[in-house]
Amino acid sequence: MKTHAYAQQAYGSALLLLVLGCAVGIGAHAAEVLKIGGTGAALGTMQVLGAEFSKSRPELQVHVLPYIGSTGAIKGVASGAISIGLSGRLAKADEEKLNVRLLHYAITPLVFAAHAGVKASGLTRAQVAAIYAGEQTHWQEGGRIRIILRPPNETDNSVLKTVSKDISAALAKALERKGLTSAPTDQDAADAIESTPGALGTTTLSLLVSEKRKLNVLALDGVMPSTKALADGSYPYNKPLYLVVPTSPSPTVNAFVDFVFSPRGQAILAANAHLPVKN
Repeated sequence: MKTHAYAQQAYGSALLLLVLGCAVGIGAHAAEVLKIGGTGAALGTMQVLGAEFSKSRPELQVHVLPYIGSTGAIKGVASGAISIGLSGRLAKADEEKLNVRLLHYAITPLVFAAHAGVKASGLTRAQVAAIYAGEQTHWQEGGRIRIILRPPNETDNSVLKTVSKDISAALAKALERKGLTSAPTDQDAADAIESTPGALGTTTLSLLVSEKRKLNVLALDGVMPSTKALADGSYPYNKPLYLVVPTSPSPTVNAFVDFVFSPRGQAILAANAHLPVKN
């Protein structure tokens, strides 16, 4: 694990080049390959969707790549390196000039998750602010709280800042503190929370469900995060998920998009902690 002083941009660029290079090599041996990659929150469910989609198309191989992030997803589709991207945010100003479209297909709860050994069942917003500010350092049962951070510009942090002004200010302090663990990818964050006694961090319910992670999902102010709570507004904190496609997509890309929005695709999304969005 790295602290938040790591060179995130260099890491992301190197990972993207490695993953895309491997994907191109795989594609060279297949009649048709649909390469999908992007934000970690969507990867596990996309593997399920891809497997189901390919059942009726035996000539097609669907490859869901390891994490390349939202930026990698948008740039990968624009360059033709991947077929479909998965983004946890809208396109930035410079990305809007690229030949891609973003289709909002679901939202999933952003959750506070703790190591499975933590006995707490929930936190209040005031407690979250105190923990990130370094004012509350131990769980009620006595173990030390180990915060797992995400990089400053990650979507998780953008959502976290909307929970309360106090939490936003406390997160800024945490990002400046030395010695805290920072996880560059969604999967790295889940790994760190899973393997670090006393750990606390943010992740998405879709990742936890689709990857069958053994983590303690915490209620916030007495409300347990769920797609039902998203739908009724009692738990509003969520990560949006977008399909990134070329402006002139291939018939196979169009068919996969149609499948995601089909009743079967929507059922798979719902079963993996997504609240589907109708386009």
